[in-house]
Amino acid sequence: MPSDKPTVGVAGANGKLGIHVINALISESFRPNFGSVVALVRESAPQYTRDIWERQGVTVRIYNEKNMTESLAGIDILINALSSKGHLYKDAIAEALPLTKVCLYFPSEFGVDHVVHEFNQVFWDAKKRHYDDVQKIDSIRVSRVYVGLFTEDSIGSWFGFNTKTGVYECVGSPDAKISFTSREDSGTAMAALASLPLSDVPEEVHIAGDTRSFNEIAKIMEDSGAGPITIQQLNLEEFKDKLMKELVASPAPYLRFLVGEGKIDHRKGRLGCDNDLVNKDETNWKWTTLTDLAERTGGKPNA
Repeated sequence: MPSDKPTVGVAGANGKLGIHVINALISESFRPNFGSVVALVRESAPQYTRDIWERQGVTVRIYNEKNMTESLAGIDILINALSSKGHLYKDAIAEALPLTKVCLYFPSEFGVDHVVHEFNQVFWDAKKRHYDDVQKIDSIRVSRVYVGLFTEDSIGSWFGFNTKTGVYECVGSPDAKISFTSREDSGTAMAALASLPLSDVPEEVHIAGDTRSFNEIAKIMEDSGAGPITIQQLNLEEFKDKLMKELVASPAPYLRFLVGEGKIDHRKGRLGCDNDLVNKDETNWKWTTLTDLAERTGGKPNA
């Protein structure tokens, strides 16, 4: 890491996660830690967003798959917040990185720890390939950050939480723990990690704003106004075996049985929890919990 204050860049800065990363980097808590903040966006990024950032002192650069090396010029720390649809640009980043001064790189993970499972899945396989490419670059430290499920997106029918019908359908035990982190907390955690000395940044980081089971989530939502919720339990092995034969493109069904296998459980003694690394005893900010989500939505998020 440079001895002076580093320049930090965010690829996909105007995306659902990238916006929160930028907001955290330029906040009073973290802005003094960086020499400059660079928002890397595509040409389609709204002009009003660019204008706001520039007034806040953020440098805005328009990137594409052909000008990536120039777009990353002068950046010391790169946070990749591109979505799962941005593989073309992730490939361009991997090719450009050896030609830049980037010394710390956070690839676009920000989900479940896919390294712990033993099957192929198109989105996670692409992440593995990208990591394989960038971790070979000797001059760059690569840190993968896993946040579990995004709090605001995950209590919905696609994961078995069907509030409209009053039925939660879990794969495996309803007591299996699931870790959630909000996008805002994820963005703040990235600013905290980017502020650490290079040697203190782990190669893998697991964080969690809250960790709850189906049973606990049902009670939280009921108490906040969802009405009675019945939990139905599906056989884990049958669900998984059927899915392995179908080879579904969406990761959502795979996430459902990974919950039952305890592979989205970011607790110490499980996959591990690095919350104290970025927010020891919640001294920097308060994590968003499932109770916060329930109270904000009357127990009916994504209903």
